[in-house]
Amino acid sequence: MNRLMKYMFNILNKRKKQRGKIRTHEELEEIKKLYKPIDKITEEYADSIKRINQKMFNIMGAVFNEKIAPIILEYYNSINNNNNDSQFEKYRKIIESELAIISIAIDSLFEYGYLINIIEDFYEAANEAQRRILLSEAISNMDYLPPDIMSVFDDNVDDILDESESDSADHIINTIPVEYVERVNIRIIESIKKGVAISAISLMIADINDMADNKADSIAENDSSNIVSELSEQRSENIGVEYFEWRTMSDNKVRDMHAALEGMVFRWDSGADGSGVPAEMIGMYPGEDYNCRCRGLPVFG
Repeated sequence: MNRLMKYMFNILNKRKKQRGKIRTHEELEEIKKLYKPIDKITEEYADSIKRINQKMFNIMGAVFNEKIAPIILEYYNSINNNNNDSQFEKYRKIIESELAIISIAIDSLFEYGYLINIIEDFYEAANEAQRRILLSEAISNMDYLPPDIMSVFDDNVDDILDESESDSADHIINTIPVEYVERVNIRIIESIKKGVAISAISLMIADINDMADNKADSIAENDSSNIVSELSEQRSENIGVEYFEWRTMSDNKVRDMHAALEGMVFRWDSGADGSGVPAEMIGMYPGEDYNCRCRGLPVFG
């Protein structure tokens, strides 16, 4: 970028930062309080997914103890007399066959019709919470807004919710149960090849259980950030608010690339751009990057 271009980008960002009513520290603290219900909704969403996970863990634990552990023991006894690769392949196929049957039972736990009810409840609650937050701010800034905002406030929101719900269901179905069975399969096969004790294999599966619950937390946080960002953008544009202020959670989990945008103001129709924006973040929106907890606060005026 030449010196003239750098100068123009600097001027552009300065104008952005000067545009509209930028919030004080006290106002930002009040907004954080408004977002507390969304944090609670997100936690409840993750817990709902974890309850399905627990049923998955119970199935795996029962089948491991009743079927797979005896197969492993039989294999260990067999190689004492005949230690060769053909024995390993034989028992590997038997174990993987049992896991394939378990996989069908586990997949049924994440059946779309049941899962979508949990997802719809989450998105409905998140939508109402985000609506209250923006409406509260809009009412406080009516001098900057047209008088008929309520007639357009929720335009296109249903389309966003429908698409998000479908995407979330597909993502959960194609990640949590699939990754769980794959990890258990790999861990068992690798362990018996090394002669790991059955009790130790059982503990390894417990670690994989924790990974599945961590995945539930990650999905819930990501879905929450995404939908809040998308609804904020849509409703802001509906009422004629063109700019947003990028705000992070201001803690040690914030990535450097995101921290660089703290307090900067951008257009909703272009995302992060201009001077000071890391190359990886150009065109991005708060909550769009995976596990991003940033928020785009509408700039009135």
